[in-house]
Amino acid sequence: MMLHAVSSIATPATPRLGESEIGAIEKMRNQLEAKRYRNMSRQLYYDQKVLLKDLRISVPPQLRSMESVLGWPAKTVDVLADRIHFERFVAPGKTEDPFGLDEMVNANDFRKAFDEAVTSALTHSCAFITVSHGQTTAGEPEILWQVKSAHTATGLWDPRRRALSAGLAVTGYDLEGTPNQYVAYFMDKVVILSIGAGGRVIPEIIPNPTGRVLMEPVVAGADLRRPFGRSRISRAVMSLTDSAIRTIVRSEIGAEFFASPQRYVLGAEPDAFANSKWSALISRVLEVSRDEEGQIPEVGQFSQLSMQPHTDQLRQWAALLAAESQIPLDELGFPSDNPSSDSAIQSQRDPLRLAADRMIRGFTSSLHRLAYTSVILRDGRAQDGLERVTGWFAPTLHVSDAAAADAVLKQVTVMPWLAESPVILEKLGYSQSAIERLLADKRRAQGVSALAQLRTSTPSPVPDTEGTDM
Repeated sequence: MMLHAVSSIATPATPRLGESEIGAIEKMRNQLEAKRYRNMSRQLYYDQKVLLKDLRISVPPQLRSMESVLGWPAKTVDVLADRIHFERFVAPGKTEDPFGLDEMVNANDFRKAFDEAVTSALTHSCAFITVSHGQTTAGEPEILWQVKSAHTATGLWDPRRRALSAGLAVTGYDLEGTPNQYVAYFMDKVVILSIGAGGRVIPEIIPNPTGRVLMEPVVAGADLRRPFGRSRISRAVMSLTDSAIRTIVRSEIGAEFFASPQRYVLGAEPDAFANSKWSALISRVLEVSRDEEGQIPEVGQFSQLSMQPHTDQLRQWAALLAAESQIPLDELGFPSDNPSSDSAIQSQRDPLRLAADRMIRGFTSSLHRLAYTSVILRDGRAQDGLERVTGWFAPTLHVSDAAAADAVLKQVTVMPWLAESPVILEKLGYSQSAIERLLADKRRAQGVSALAQLRTSTPSPVPDTEGTDM
């Protein structure tokens, strides 16, 4: 795709593409292509479509096509994703829907969409959310949020602003599955690039009045070297999964011989079992004739193979993968022999909880930028207090109802004014919809109580006695 011709396809009254923007589009497109193989590889591991990678040592040729798979890579993603639940946007001093953001969340079914973005980000290290005006006549919300995976979107990171300087998303494919439409996001414009016949690029340039890139990354585990994060399906996880699959295949082969132990015959003719060695192996009764000297051949059985080494090795791979991904060993199919106390179970899950809290800190920054950009795109300006909007997530530490109630009671005893805050309901584990219903019930009860007090405090009218006989 050649983009150097598009800078001339813009009238003086419309925005134009500069050489730097053309270079940015080319760079992002090459970046998307360079990461395609690794993203597809991790997706195959997540989808459990990676089969045996044979070392050609112990597996017979006729069994190398055995379709044994493991769901451990998906487990390393899903166990962490299940602990990350976006609830709503909050802002200090705003008890109701802050800046209409909850309405956007509901209109875009964003809680479910963000769960999908988190799973994709943990799989590929990042995902993206684009912001645009929706087609309300077609039933779309006024502000449309769309989640893009790393398969179809990428961006350029600006370390000074700690945000994207540009973004690119694939929005169309031809019949052969080749991308034929892209959308490039810049701080002052959005460019729709359609590839026509002969590879000719037809751009459509739309002004962006927000001054912000209308794409936000959702990054898992970013650091200074990797601003777009690290995948939970790391090279170590993939390697350990391959080793565990080989162990499973060897155990399957060993199980066949375990079920049919090998026998031996001493003193028999060499061709006694030449025609049907398999029948001799699986038969319960063997018929062996005397040799030429009239001696009876000696029949014996080798010691039966044990399956324990395979189980021990599989447990070893599981323990290494659990340490690599911070998930408890029992999540990989090896439960503890002795029942643990509640505190011991929580202690085992502490590394996973800390990993979830770290992911949430990064996601909170992305949601803040998403909310800020969306309100500006809708209203044309930033409202006061908008810079303090942030995303609120459900607690990653799951405690019993009794323990949560006890902790809240102790806090309210020390600080009684906490009892009037909705934060207490959040600490008790209520969902946002349940909190809204509880607060509505509270207001209704307060209204009924106030009306009853008003009725009892109003004096009864004094009867008119004028003109009556005494």
